[in-house]
Parts: sequence; C-alpha cells; structure tokens
Amino acid sequence: MKQQTSPFRRSLSQAAFPINPSLSHDSDRGEFQARLSEAALNPARTNMLSITKDKTWVEARPFCDHAARYGLGMLNQPAIELIRELTAPRGHRLVSVFTGLGYAEAQLASQGMDVIGFDKEVHANRWLEGVYKGPAGQKLSRFADRALFMSFPDRNEGRASPAAVLREYLAAEGDLVLVVTEQREHLHAFGCDKAFFDSFRGARCLETIELPAWPELVALSAARYQYSDFKPVLRAYLFDR
Repeated sequence: MKQQTSPFRRSLSQAAFPINPSLSHDSDRGEFQARLSEAALNPARTNMLSITKDKTWVEARPFCDHAARYGLGMLNQPAIELIRELTAPRGHRLVSVFTGLGYAEAQLASQGMDVIGFDKEVHANRWLEGVYKGPAGQKLSRFADRALFMSFPDRNEGRASPAAVLREYLAAEGDLVLVVTEQREHLHAFGCDKAFFDSFRGARCLETIELPAWPELVALSAARYQYSDFKPVLRAYLFDR
C-alpha cells in the first residue's frame, strides 16, 4: 500500500525520537529539528504542491482525490512544535477521535509522540497504525490524561457527535484540546458544526497556527457546488480547572 512505500511512512517504522519531558526546551531542540525536517517534506505536502503549482484555483476532483489519500488535515513545522511543547507535561501523549486516515496524527507519531486514535470506521489505508473502533464514552475517560486531538471531526448527531465527545472528555477531567479546522468558523463545508465550536466558549484559546492552505477551489457543499478557498488552522484550547 502507498503508506508503506512513501518516505514519510517509512519514518514511522524507524525508532521513535526519544523525547524526555524533564529535559530543557533547548537541550534536545537540535535533534528534534532534524527529525522535524523529515516531516516537513511529506507526501501530502508534495502532492498538494503538485496540484496547485502555478494555479490560482483547483478543481474539485484533484482536491477530493488528495483528501481520499491523505485526509483534510496536514500539520506544518510550527504546529508540530506547538503540540510538542503543550503535550510535554503529559509525556507527549494524545488521543485522537474521528481520526479518519490519521495523516496529521501520523506526522506527530513520526516525531516520537504517543498517539492513539478512535473512529467509527478503521480505514485499511490509514496512516496512523494505532486506530481502533470507538470510543464509547466510558472508554474515552481512560484517556483524559492525554491531550484530545481532533482533525476536522465529523458532523454527527447524538453520542457520536464531536460536541458529545468533547463533553465526555471534559467530564473525565481532560483539559487540553487540539483542533484542526477551518479558520472561519462560520464555514463548515469540510466538517464540524456550530454546536461543536460553541463548546469552546468556556476555554482559553492558547494559540492559532495557520496550516498549508489551498487556493480557491470548487468545493463540494451539502447542496451545491460553490467556489471557495480552504484555510485550515490548528487551534489549541485549554479548559481551566
């Protein structure tokens, strides 16, 4: 499968970079930056650049083909560095829900972070190996000592909705949430909904980092084709206890 032959995927099978939370921020920066440079040259970024080269807009088909291979979320160097710093007190451990293909999660795992994923469907061609069906609310409570990571979570109703998952995480005394989403929260063409964003009103947004953005494209919406641009960001939220 393609995830076993790409340079980025091979880095996941190599020995993880040993991150010691007790070390100072500068003591392991050189080695970390060397490993991070590998993730910066990743297949999703390469494919995106090939699709968008010399173009001010992209048709829906190439964009959808890209999403089918890599998902919608892709982290850059500043985002990975921020996640590493914020998760240091938790041993660089994260739990991902609505993982999908898990491309962004695999980027973090390639940097030695401990990432476990859950979704309704475990994709055979996923990038993150450690993905499982679920979780039910009681299982998610076992991971409240990890940061919660969600990359373009599904737009669902009931207990499986992103807002419900967030409530269960907070009820279990989790407090650090990392979300990859559209920069403009009133645009939900690629997932999430207002109820999910409203859940963060009681939290502090620690930082927002812009991720690799697509030029204007013909985006599939629920009702029709529309011209749009796609501006993904990483947002880090902390709920005070």
